[in-house]
Amino acid sequence: MPGSGLKDVGFDAENNDLKRTPSVLSSDSSAKSLSVGVQIARESEHEIKYRTCSWQKTAALLFSEYICLAMVSFPWSFSVLGMVPGVIVTVAVAATCFFDVYSEQHICPSITCHNRREIPQYGIKFGRMLAHFRCHYRYNMFHRFSTTHPFGYIAGQEPLVTAIPIPGTSYVAGMSAFLNITYTFVGQVMIPTFIAEMENPKDFPKALWAVTIAEAVIYTICGAVVYHFVGNQYVTAPAFGSLTQTYKIIAFSFAVPTIIFLGALYSNVAARFVFFRLFRESRHRHSNTIVGWAVWVALVAATWVLAWIIGEVIPFFSDMLSLMSSLFDGWFGFIFWAMAYLTLYPGKSKWDGPLRSAETLVNYFFILLGAYITVAGTYTSVESIIQSYQARAVAGVFTCASNAL
Repeated sequence: MPGSGLKDVGFDAENNDLKRTPSVLSSDSSAKSLSVGVQIARESEHEIKYRTCSWQKTAALLFSEYICLAMVSFPWSFSVLGMVPGVIVTVAVAATCFFDVYSEQHICPSITCHNRREIPQYGIKFGRMLAHFRCHYRYNMFHRFSTTHPFGYIAGQEPLVTAIPIPGTSYVAGMSAFLNITYTFVGQVMIPTFIAEMENPKDFPKALWAVTIAEAVIYTICGAVVYHFVGNQYVTAPAFGSLTQTYKIIAFSFAVPTIIFLGALYSNVAARFVFFRLFRESRHRHSNTIVGWAVWVALVAATWVLAWIIGEVIPFFSDMLSLMSSLFDGWFGFIFWAMAYLTLYPGKSKWDGPLRSAETLVNYFFILLGAYITVAGTYTSVESIIQSYQARAVAGVFTCASNAL
């Protein structure tokens, strides 16, 4: 934080580790953590340049990451948690993630590594738009409603909307709803990559404020409005499943571009993580070479194939989001950066003053929260997936039978 001494912190791009180095504004080019000016000067001699993003472009990347298909699972989460707890959890998770990301961009003020963590991205949801093709490789299905109502419910059976969870809501269902919300907000895995490509990393808070406010408002409106009109009886995850055939196709036609762009974004980050490892000091990293491009195309293709396999093995939208959240968000979203903060201030230094003490307590809370999400979340996600298979909610995995909404 400003004035907290983080200026002496750098990131070792070769060992993927935080370390104390000379100030990021230092002219010592031998330090692992180089100033932005030195990095840009060195890149000027390369064919491929990385630090090219303004804060507006970074904000656009953040929007593309957060404003995505996952947010249409919010109505289902609200139906499980109830309208009031759903809104409270949404706002609380938004504030928590904002603080965590804001701390993260101060912990790594001069990141020289572009990609050091990766997370699988779910497959593409073309099944509904390709509903008449012979084979449907989809990963989500909920019951259709034979009705002429635009929102998919039978005339006379108005949707049931509750302010609090309905009686009998299980722990598994409640935790899955919470994880769905958490998954959509937690995007810290991408933040170092975005900061590393900014011309002026000090402008990152502008992009962060813009996207946090936007996502909190959009997610809350999406969850509350759709849940209000659909209710507990007819809600699905994603919410498109509550629509009739015509409206469903229209809705998915708007969703497909965002799905492809987000998949490409995560594929790019994961592929470059491996690419930078393979070509640490090679000219293929900074020049347009046949070998470099061939390896790059192969890596990107591999990430899409892996995403497709994951999407087929877990053909339940809400359960897959919950499992992703449990396995990755607890660690990358909370524990990793909290441990980094505590490592920077060993011993009594972490309690130096009221502000530092408050930050320390918050980071201890992040560690507990991350551990709870990882352990309890994984259990509930796996249990929910087992229940879904037992209920035969989909036709199966790797099948030509339609799993479409």
